[in-house]
Amino acid sequence: MKGEYYNKEIETMDRDDLDSLVEEKLRYTIDYAVKHSSFYRKWFDKHNISPSSIRNHEDLLELPLVSGELIRNNQPPKTDDFRFMSANWDEIYTIHETSGTSGTPKAFFLTWDDWVRFAEKYSRSFTSQGFGKGDRMIMCASYGMNVGANTMTLSARDIGMAVIPEGKCTFPTRILESYQPTGIVASVFKLLRLARRLKAEGIDP
Repeated sequence: MKGEYYNKEIETMDRDDLDSLVEEKLRYTIDYAVKHSSFYRKWFDKHNISPSSIRNHEDLLELPLVSGELIRNNQPPKTDDFRFMSANWDEIYTIHETSGTSGTPKAFFLTWDDWVRFAEKYSRSFTSQGFGKGDRMIMCASYGMNVGANTMTLSARDIGMAVIPEGKCTFPTRILESYQPTGIVASVFKLLRLARRLKAEGIDP
């Protein structure tokens, strides 16, 4: 195994200390949302919720749900602006959307700091599974408006792992033979389809 931890201090933190950190970040997030999002300022007022009353994750259970439909109703074309947006345009690094399988795609906006946090999440995951310098990863996650593949690629750069950016699991088998990947990123369903295709071609998945 190349490395057990990406961020050992966080990943081995005492449970009580970790809970305290989570609650600290929760309070920061609530405060940030109220200060930077016109939607959340009105939402808290509408439901007579004092942001300062939210002190830990259990308090979240008492809050009204924010549905996908509510998000869609607070962005164009329903409104003139993106009311959930919580940063200024000059701070935005990339713009993304959800897949839209349940309706109009929901927009979300990332700063560079968001990208760094996303990448660290994946770096922790890859490192915990034994990936690191010298590994070659086929990326079957879609590049584009969805952020996953992009931030996983940034993570790979961080830990010294090479990426084969296929985007789909329909790549020709010569990719496996030529580059000898040590890992594949894909959904379970994509991996099952890939395994069936490899078996049909006489290759042991």
